[in-house]
Parts: sequence; C-alpha cells; structure tokens
Amino acid sequence: MSGGVSVWWATPARPDRHFTDRQLAASDRYHRPLRRLAVIGHVARVGFLVIAAVVAGAIDTAPAPTDRGFGVLVTSPALLIGAGLTAAALRLPAVAVDAWFEYRLERPDEAGEGTGGAETTTPVPVPWFAVTVSALTGLIWLALVIVGALGYGLVANEARWATILTALVLALLAVATVGERAVRRRLPDRERPLAVEAGPDAPADARAPEVVAELDGLAERVGLVGVPYLVSRGGPLRSPVAGAVPNACAIGVGPNRRVVLTERLLAEARPLRDFVVAHELTHLARRHVAAQAVVAAVAYTVTVQVLGLVAADGRAWRLFGLTPEDPLGMPVVALVLVAVGAVLGPAIALLARAQERMADAGAIASVGPLEPDAARRLHGLASADLDPPWWVRIFDHHPAPAERLEFQARARLARSAVLESTN
Repeated sequence: MSGGVSVWWATPARPDRHFTDRQLAASDRYHRPLRRLAVIGHVARVGFLVIAAVVAGAIDTAPAPTDRGFGVLVTSPALLIGAGLTAAALRLPAVAVDAWFEYRLERPDEAGEGTGGAETTTPVPVPWFAVTVSALTGLIWLALVIVGALGYGLVANEARWATILTALVLALLAVATVGERAVRRRLPDRERPLAVEAGPDAPADARAPEVVAELDGLAERVGLVGVPYLVSRGGPLRSPVAGAVPNACAIGVGPNRRVVLTERLLAEARPLRDFVVAHELTHLARRHVAAQAVVAAVAYTVTVQVLGLVAADGRAWRLFGLTPEDPLGMPVVALVLVAVGAVLGPAIALLARAQERMADAGAIASVGPLEPDAARRLHGLASADLDPPWWVRIFDHHPAPAERLEFQARARLARSAVLESTN
C-alpha cells in the first residue's frame, strides 16, 4: 500500500487527467486495431477448432491402439491426424495476426505523442517469416502428439487418469520452474551478466562497479542481498523484455532469481532506472514469481479436473460424432481448455494486477514516486494502451497506466503532507 491506496482494487483515475488528448488519440490509433485483432483472433481460434472437430468427426479411421504401448500410440493415424488438425486450428489465426502486425501496424512515436503513422514496423522477410511459422507449427504438432499419446493412453487404460495427469503436469511445472535458468543459459543471445569490472573490451553498460553498487543498494532497501543483474539481448529467440524500451523483469525462484534489464533502461536517467529496478526487486522480495508458479499449478489442476469431468460426461465429443477416448477428438480437448482458460483468466489477472500494485508501492517506498513527466514518458516509450476498455482490463496483468499514475500522484500528495506536518 502507498498513500492509503489499496493494492487489490483499482485506483479511480481518468486518463485525460494524466495524458494529453494527442497522446490518448495516438494510443487509440495504435491499440484499437490491436484490440479488434485480438477479438478476431480468439473468435477465429474457436471457430477453427470447431471446424477441426467437425472434420475429425467426419474422418473414418480405426481407433488408436491404446493397449499396445506408448510407441504404437504415438504413430497411430488417429493421433497424428487429431494433433495435426488441432495444431493447424491453433496456429492459423496466430499466423494471420502476426503477419498483419508485422506488415500493417503503425506505431506511435517514442514520446507517445503520435506521428500519424510516420514510423512503421520493419517488415520481416517473407522466407524467414514462413520458416519460423512452419517450424513453430511443427513443434506444436510434435508436442501435441507426445502429450496426446500420454493423455489418451491414460484415458483408455486408467480410470483415475485425471488425477494421474494432474500429478504429471504439476511435476513438469515444478521441473520447469526450478530448471528454467539452466534452459535459458543454453539459448543463444538471451541474457548476459551486467559486468562489474569495466575492462577495455567491456560492453558500454559496464560503467565500472558503480552501476552494480547502486542496484545492490536498491536491493538492500527491500531486504535482498546478492541479486544477480543481467542484460537482455536480442537474438533468434525474443528476450523476456523488449530491448528497445526501458524495461526490466524479475525472473526465477530461489537461487534462480534475478533481474533482467534492457540496455535502454541502463541508458536512462537514474530516477527512472531506479524506480523500474526497485519495482522488479519488490517482486522478488515479495516472492511474486513463486506465487505465480503456485497459481499456475492451481490453474492447471483445475483445468485438468474440469477436463476430466467434461470427458466423463462425453456430450461435448458426441456433438461431433466422437468419443473422449478417440485421439481424433483432440480439437474438442482444445476447445474445453480454451473455455476453462477464459473463465480462469480474469481471476489470474486480478492477482497479477495486485502484485504489480504491490511492486509499485515497494518502488515508491524505496526511491519515491516518479515525477509526472518521467512516469508518462515511461508508458509512452512502452507504447502502453493509455485508455483500455473494461474487457481488456479484466484480462490485463498490469493496471491501466492512468491508474498507476494516479497511484503515484496520491503517494506524492501523501509524502508532501507528511513533510508539511513535520515542518
């Protein structure tokens, strides 16, 4: 909390109190097509899954040989076809969205003022775009084949399949949470340590030990010691934070915890840099990353159990002439998962927004609130949606920018009142 403002509920704020009409108009021009595209993409994904389920129901193929072992099930035509239809239904809307974004979207300028489309995205070369799309679709198809073989093998041979599958999912989540740093180390150009010593060949952000010493001082204010700082890099695989904007993120649990910064953030003035880093350090101090892992585990457990109940009923599959035991019905499984995700999404987002408010409050307590111009500039550099509609907010993991600025404005007023009373 800060300035008497709850971290759980939205801080009433009017966007026009914190942003100019020109900034709001530029943001709306940028985000209105994105919102429309997101809705179209979700509707198209559901529609493609329904079409895939209809096609699967019309295919006459022998049931998968679930009683002959995992290897035979993986190579069965029913499973290969079901996974292929599902992968195509999931990927085609995303491919269309990616292509439209890369080739058509106009961005506002850095200050958030808007240029009416003077700056546009750089088109991705068509061959490379096609290769990445095909590779990712192939990987999704392969994953669906492997996971589908395991899942349908359990459905056919084990009455307690939902409980067993839940245990396997939780075990996989635990391994991924603990071992994610080891995986990241093997990915090219993802993260590199923020150099402590500045040698002749050191990168530009290694300004002697002073930078790391300053960041360590921030960590001590929130009760942390020995937090590693890494710099996000570009590469074939996207970094967890975009390198072109001043940003940072808190990653990992236990000994894997760290703060990843962009080079752009390191180039910013210290008040803005310190606020962003203090925000992420508060996430680590409050164990928000671990809490998110727990929430994910609960969400996965609920999802699998609901899937078990729907499969036991069987009506969703019979609508398309399928049965839950038939791997051709994998598009129906995806439809159930999409529906459960849509129901759980607002609750998960509510927790995430509360964590973001806690992190803002922690940064304010550590380094004080940002000046209004710096706070507005930060949101403008990130091309944030300055006035999102309600249906976007309930699924958004971050509070609306105007709410966050209002939170800081109230903190400044509270701090000024305290100073006046002491004087």
